[in-house]
Amino acid sequence: MIISSTNKDKLLHNYQYNLEYYDYIYSDHRQYSNHLLDTLTPFFLKHHINAIFDACCGSGNDIEQLYKNGFSVNGSDICATMVEFTVNRLRPKNINKSLFFTCNVLDLSKYCNNKYDLILFRGNTLGHLTFEEQKKAIDELIKITNPNGLILIDFRDGVKYFNSKKIYEQRGVGIDNKRKNIFFSFYKMRFPVNIRMPYTVKSYLFLLNYKKFKFTIYTEEIKANFVLKETVVGYISKLRLKHDIVTSKVRGLPYLESILIYNNAI
Repeated sequence: MIISSTNKDKLLHNYQYNLEYYDYIYSDHRQYSNHLLDTLTPFFLKHHINAIFDACCGSGNDIEQLYKNGFSVNGSDICATMVEFTVNRLRPKNINKSLFFTCNVLDLSKYCNNKYDLILFRGNTLGHLTFEEQKKAIDELIKITNPNGLILIDFRDGVKYFNSKKIYEQRGVGIDNKRKNIFFSFYKMRFPVNIRMPYTVKSYLFLLNYKKFKFTIYTEEIKANFVLKETVVGYISKLRLKHDIVTSKVRGLPYLESILIYNNAI
């Protein structure tokens, strides 16, 4: 996850704290991501995509899915513990050619010496940056993209999200037979009076290990920013880059959209 320095310590603690159960909290989004990447794979092949970089690799779900689809994928994340977890998780799956490093997206071009055919910056990562940092992040992603390459960025439509004033948001539910866990997770939101102010997310994870008959509740709180679609699209247009909006009907993060940027000037 790539975040603003003002929220860095709190958010890093959140993802380290919930690391073992990261996929429980985002199980719906994992399904959405797998479907999205499978749907886009023919498009990627048509555009001769081979080398891919995930600038917010998280627990490595996108890397695993793209690897299954025949792509070479490297990745980074600001959370060193998350990177270590991802490397260890993917190693038994024989995804051993991928390279990972720890980095904030705002400094990405300083640490990444290669260029790639496709850059991923997915999930709610853009919302963990301030409005000005969101633009800088796009600049950094462009710097490591090959000419005629692609950039796939996710964002929640901030206006729709803000206007919804939806206090509760279901995240994940399911059974993990391997670890003998039944899980259910949701968000509780506090909305600000102004869309340009951060909103607060408190995550709840209810976990029942049916082998040990142990019930546990995990909670954590972070802040994020609304992403204004017109600001993101406007900035991309200012850079004279073409883009497409990609949507999917599969359940993922509410109000989530993906924007596909073409790294060739109009």
